[in-house]
Amino acid sequence: MSAQTNRNYRRKIYACALKNVSDYDAKVILIYEGIEYDNGEIKNTRLDIDVEKGKTHYLSERLITRRTYNIREVIDRVEVTLSNGTKLELKAPFDGVENPTADWHFVIENTQIKSAGPTPEFGK
Repeated sequence: MSAQTNRNYRRKIYACALKNVSDYDAKVILIYEGIEYDNGEIKNTRLDIDVEKGKTHYLSERLITRRTYNIREVIDRVEVTLSNGTKLELKAPFDGVENPTADWHFVIENTQIKSAGPTPEFGK
């Protein structure tokens, strides 16, 4: 495993908050890394979420249950379409993530999605 691959392996997000500080309502698509099933098929989970202007939406960790173990789903991509038609995207590895976490904060702005660090509300 290369140093770059090894570093990215540790940069996983399992759960997050999506905060919309843009001037528009946002339709968010959260796409998780593909998981290989017993038949060899790889499937990605996709969540569609509406985040109104000025609101925050919290997403819990997702688990895939197998007969003898669980798999924690890892967020791979955040896609946003603002109500004015602007499309934004942010892909893993996300800035600032150094180790696996179930506490991350994405901020939706008018022109970008920021990887903003641990969710402030969780630390209080």
